[in-house]
Amino acid sequence: MGLLKLIWLCFFGPRLKRNYFEGAGTEGRVYVPNVLERYSDRALSFGQLFLSFIYHTSPFIIFYYAVKEAFGNPQFINMITGLKQYTLIPVIFSGLFVFRGLGRMANKDYRQFLMCLIKSHRTKGSFKHHDAVQSGIHKYDFDMTHHPTSFKYSDATIKPRVLYEAIRPSLVDRARKFPSYAFSYFGAHMFGRRLMYPGSLALIQTAMAPYLEQGRAKHVRQRDGIRVKLLASDGNYIDAMFLDRRGNSHGYGNKLVICCEGNASYYEVGMMEIPIDGEFSVLGWNHPGFAESTGLPFPSQECNAIDVVMKYAVCELEFSFEDIIVYGWSIGGYTASWAGMSYPKISALVIDAAFDHILPLAQARMPVSLANMVETVITDCMDLNVVEQICYYPGPVLFIRRRLDEMITTTPLDVKTNRINPLLIQLLQNRYPHLVSADTMEILQTWINADNHATRGTIESSIGVNRSRCHAVLTDYMTMNGGDFPWKIGQDLDQQEKTRLLLYLAGQYFTTHDLKHNDPLPLNKFKIPLDGNLQFLEV
Repeated sequence: MGLLKLIWLCFFGPRLKRNYFEGAGTEGRVYVPNVLERYSDRALSFGQLFLSFIYHTSPFIIFYYAVKEAFGNPQFINMITGLKQYTLIPVIFSGLFVFRGLGRMANKDYRQFLMCLIKSHRTKGSFKHHDAVQSGIHKYDFDMTHHPTSFKYSDATIKPRVLYEAIRPSLVDRARKFPSYAFSYFGAHMFGRRLMYPGSLALIQTAMAPYLEQGRAKHVRQRDGIRVKLLASDGNYIDAMFLDRRGNSHGYGNKLVICCEGNASYYEVGMMEIPIDGEFSVLGWNHPGFAESTGLPFPSQECNAIDVVMKYAVCELEFSFEDIIVYGWSIGGYTASWAGMSYPKISALVIDAAFDHILPLAQARMPVSLANMVETVITDCMDLNVVEQICYYPGPVLFIRRRLDEMITTTPLDVKTNRINPLLIQLLQNRYPHLVSADTMEILQTWINADNHATRGTIESSIGVNRSRCHAVLTDYMTMNGGDFPWKIGQDLDQQEKTRLLLYLAGQYFTTHDLKHNDPLPLNKFKIPLDGNLQFLEV
């Protein structure tokens, strides 16, 4: 039975990429296939890429020929008839699988890897790291399709907080809205998802593959990273990497930073480097459809992905909620805010270069004539509402604005149109309703629109903001009334005092730096808010 499985996996098993713990380099030894495996595997990869292209462009091809047919040109019938010549494709693919299998069978390194893989599959239940070490599979980088599942959502003993249930429309409403929803579904799957999450495109992933392999090797070989496969509630598998620093005598290893990447970034080469340099324990993961995570990055799948990541952090890695910080960059602010809303006891949220809602950014980048269509598609299928979710999170939050951001502004490089601005304003309104009024809002807006620290300092000085006094007032209030939001502070204060407190609070929730959207955040700019945003953990 073992021999049959070995032969089967030679033909249909995963691609082996490298052995992390062999070779003299810092990234292990790259697996070298023999000639037969190399060229047959390349042909299979090209064929899969071609079929993917045909699949995604098929609606346009069918539409083109259907229009021709409607005008009396029998090209559509000719196209269907011509498909017969492509029946040879399955035969070609079968031959390539056979050649690749024979090449693998003749390769000693691949056979040794398969023996470890078969041993790992004998593990019952969730596949722990000590199981990976015992089987020897931890030494290899290979396709996650065949990696044993490290953690299942059903293994968790915690559940996310459910704040509202989706209202299920009646049969009549669904029938009435079907044409609109069908249009939105088509638009979201054909265009919306690709524009909003370019990192899910096969072409970009193919180009990034060597860098992703090098990034994983760096995490595993140099940093003792543990690669895991998580099963989400929708059946998607999430590829994740955990770096455990809890044994370190220095740094912040007892605190876990969960990183939510942007729309074209991956944990292998993304923002994990920042908390890693800060000596935190770090958990990175890839969006559904990115690299070797399965699925597609639609809102529900994104939420299910961060949900299983949170469950894994608490139930398997045994971090307490109070020691978990969620760091979301760019579109990762959506999943980060969902984590804060659904698991309100986490220590803090750090939201970097994010937005309040995706709609204004999408409309700004499309022709004005398509504004209504864009709104329909996003409302039905791609509704990334960060501000709504983050207002449900009761803990400390830090917003990081990049002054030279070219992506999160509706007008390029105009800091006044940066969509993190309304995110800050809405959260302050939600938490401190008695400090925010028409008069204080005007000054707050001027303060936010200032594009440098000196200008904001001048505004604060002009109204007499004393940071030490403001801190003392807010600390006294929290000591007497607790930290639960919304706060009632401001009911008995005059307009000027309200403005002083509001600007002080804005400075505690908000920081801005001279960075572009994709520039790495310097470690000294990475701060963790604490105690109602009145203190910071300086890294």
